[in-house]
Amino acid sequence: MPESTPSPSDVRWVAKQFTEGVERFCDLVMKGGVTSGVVYPLAVCRLAEKYAFKKIGGTSVGAIAAVLTAAAEYRRRHGGAEAGAGYVNLAKLPDFLKVPGALRTLFTADPSSKKYLAIALDFVGTDALRVKFANGVVTSLKLFGWPFVFTAGVLIVESLLAFGHGLPLPVSWWIASAASLALAAAASAAATVALIVKGCLGALSPKHDFGWCHGHDEDAFAAASVAASRSGWLALRSEQTPPLTSWLHGVIQETAGRTVADPPLTIGDLQDSPDPALGYSRDVPEGLDLRVVTTCVTLGRPFAIPFDDGDGIAGLCFKPCEFRKFFPSSVVDDLIPEKNEAEFVPFPRSADIPLVVAARLSMSFPVLFCAVPLWAPDAKGKMRKIWFSDGGLTSNFPIHFFDAPLPSWPTFAIDLVGGNPKNKRSAYWLKSPQTDDDPGAVFMEDEQESGGANTIDPWDRFDGLAAFLMAIVDTMRTWQDSTLRTLPANRSRTVGIRLSDNEGGLNLNMPPQIVADLTGRGDLAGRKLVSRFSAEHGGWLRHGWIRYRTAAAELSGWLASFHQVYGNRMPPRLDYPATILDSYEGSTGPNAAPSYLWRSAPVADRNGAATQRLDDLAASWDPSASEAPDFVDGQPIPKASLRTRPPF
Repeated sequence: MPESTPSPSDVRWVAKQFTEGVERFCDLVMKGGVTSGVVYPLAVCRLAEKYAFKKIGGTSVGAIAAVLTAAAEYRRRHGGAEAGAGYVNLAKLPDFLKVPGALRTLFTADPSSKKYLAIALDFVGTDALRVKFANGVVTSLKLFGWPFVFTAGVLIVESLLAFGHGLPLPVSWWIASAASLALAAAASAAATVALIVKGCLGALSPKHDFGWCHGHDEDAFAAASVAASRSGWLALRSEQTPPLTSWLHGVIQETAGRTVADPPLTIGDLQDSPDPALGYSRDVPEGLDLRVVTTCVTLGRPFAIPFDDGDGIAGLCFKPCEFRKFFPSSVVDDLIPEKNEAEFVPFPRSADIPLVVAARLSMSFPVLFCAVPLWAPDAKGKMRKIWFSDGGLTSNFPIHFFDAPLPSWPTFAIDLVGGNPKNKRSAYWLKSPQTDDDPGAVFMEDEQESGGANTIDPWDRFDGLAAFLMAIVDTMRTWQDSTLRTLPANRSRTVGIRLSDNEGGLNLNMPPQIVADLTGRGDLAGRKLVSRFSAEHGGWLRHGWIRYRTAAAELSGWLASFHQVYGNRMPPRLDYPATILDSYEGSTGPNAAPSYLWRSAPVADRNGAATQRLDDLAASWDPSASEAPDFVDGQPIPKASLRTRPPF
């Protein structure tokens, strides 16, 4: 039977449990999924009982979970009697989300878009399509049905007047009236649809930043701040809760041990946090690292935040008047140097990015949330608007974050996968034994099947054209993440959590019991990771060995390719040794390269000698060499490959 999982309310979370048993570092990467993030808080808390987080990453709602985890770890790093209070605060989040209406309030649409979100929510969930359609029609008529109501009213009044005056009503009159009513109903329905489509397109226009929710309301934030000063941000009633970004800023500050009147917590604050004394060598850089994914739809590519110095967009700026629609004024004011609100303000350096800004740039689910506009100069120096949308469009599960050939500590990953669409029990994993065919709703991904490269999920079924088309869209969007998932080195550190169709995703109206089930699954996921990587289980040894086997096999193939060309065995011939020695600034050598030169001749000499040593190593690894190593035999499947690509 699966392990039993206490509900969040059954666990008495106290600060000291997050300060007394910490033994090692770990990294953590969390997948996106709009409301699916309700599974993360207790998973994080279970890991925090044994591990100090070193690097934290995520996408979309996974990014929100990442910044809250970072805030809790920041508080723990700064010690004091309540060092673990940030995690205690995080453990309260499930009970807050169970309050009826809490999730729906967080995803409040802008006033101009509330009607369209109300209609869209009728089409979310597991009800049959005909039921969803009927609910959508009823909601549409309630909100936009005045043409239908007006026409029907005119016909009713006409009939009552005819009856009232005793006018003869032949059969032909009734036929004509029925035909008129049918035509009027059709015309009214068409008018209602036209109103909805026109209004919806207007609400999704560039004027409204291509979305229904900016996620911030300054008045609601101010009122919530007053209420939270008395009871805390996670004790607010649903009617007191502001939209998501406003609320998130308050919770980040509270979890970090700050108030909303204090400067917003930034990535630089995390980087400056002192490491706990856990016995690691001194060459481990101190500080806490946060990384989240956003998608620049203007440039058609993902970016990691903070932007890499060599990978960012030159001259990136924002308009304060635009940012005030997305973030509390106190956050925006903190981003403006010397409080001089020019039209364009440079986007902050990596260290100065507030956590709430990083999370919102990652969490911009299309249509539901507005895209975030930034600005940058084009080749002629003219400022151009650059749109950033949800990180999940390009990398919903950035499991590659923080990877190294040989890890110093585990990088855990929490994956959200589909559940059994035919099983109506949200917590079926608690009620039936796990088998080889049914690994349960919480499982280590390397235990899902007995081995090999085909990680086919037994729950996934195409039951119609719509499901097949959605699978095509998901494949285009997530194929890189799905490919990385198959590597044994990734599967051995990833816990999977199954969500059925009425759980997580866009289900903003999940009842309290489903929210409790999801958070309970998160709790079990955290405990599974702790158990797997305990000294008794040997998961860390197994994972480290798989990483070594994978890295050695990758390097073997890379060196073979390097030696094959560097040794001039393939035409056309390039004299790499001579080019390396001649390619320095001021060189007049016949083999000097035209660009990317070394800064001096001594540097060229040292680099040439080092490259020759690398080629000698590659030659000794050549399979044809005597006593050459064989790292390929029995390597983990599927094979991994080293490749050159820009970072994100």
